[in-house]
Amino acid sequence: MTEEKMLKKSAEKNHPKRLKIQQKWLITMDLCPACEIAKEILQADIASGQIRIITPRDKKAVEILMTLGISEVPALIHEFTDHTYKKKW
Repeated sequence: MTEEKMLKKSAEKNHPKRLKIQQKWLITMDLCPACEIAKEILQADIASGQIRIITPRDKKAVEILMTLGISEVPALIHEFTDHTYKKKW
């Protein structure tokens, strides 16, 4: 089993289907070409408020990045009702 599949299984165990997504976050940085592409792809969800954009200057972004050990952006994060996080991509 690949590491990616193992992580996915672990995430599924830690986030049972009964937990609902409270908020979706897109963590980006200025002058990041990949971040601009992500914003374009997710434009409709961002405009509707389903996804909120934050940067590492935001306290919430720092909390998420440190909790999940993420060092690259863009990152789409799901925050669940129990205030845990899961990196979607």
